[in-house]
Amino acid sequence: AVLKVLAAHVGAIETDVLLFATRAGNFTAVQVLVESCGIPVNTTDQHKRTALHESCARGYMGITSYLLAQGADPRLPN
Repeated sequence: AVLKVLAAHVGAIETDVLLFATRAGNFTAVQVLVESCGIPVNTTDQHKRTALHESCARGYMGITSYLLAQGADPRLPN
């Protein structure tokens, strides 16, 4: 519930919330942000990084697999 409220109020920084959850390795938070809050999996931050880039870089295979299943594009450059 807290993640829904947070995502609803961040507007332009929704990417930062998804990337923060990804960097923290919080699978549940990533799932809620994507499925319940509707944050697009291919959204990028100011450095053109996606949640997929971050999960791969950190070796979070569960999050990586989930993001790919949700349509994350592995061809997006960063």
